[in-house]
Amino acid sequence: MKRRIILLCTLIVFTLIAVFFGERIQATVYLESYKLAAYRHVSHLTEIDEVEICSLKGEPEPGDTDPFEGDGLHGVAARKTVTGADAAEIAALWRLLPTGAEYQNLCFGPVYGLRFRHSGEQVLKTSVCWHC
Repeated sequence: MKRRIILLCTLIVFTLIAVFFGERIQATVYLESYKLAAYRHVSHLTEIDEVEICSLKGEPEPGDTDPFEGDGLHGVAARKTVTGADAAEIAALWRLLPTGAEYQNLCFGPVYGLRFRHSGEQVLKTSVCWHC
């Protein structure tokens, strides 16, 4: 009986340790992946020669294989593609965006989608929210 009590207490302690430290590890991993994504896709976005700007609407049309994500999936209501100097200027402004943890999404009901391309290949696809 004494052995079972010791085993039960040990199990409870390990469970509490796993829950407490597990949440910290998960939060740290999320923050590190957020920093890496901000580094790669914002401040160090590669050379861009084309930007597709999409006005987003509600649900994507049936058969839409490339919807934008946000608080759900969003279809495209209208789109405009810019190239050359205009695309380079948009990419330069994008690289200047702040990337600190205080700028993480809140409600994230996006109204615009952006596809950054270089030599016809998509480098980054993202959606932008103005609500918050």
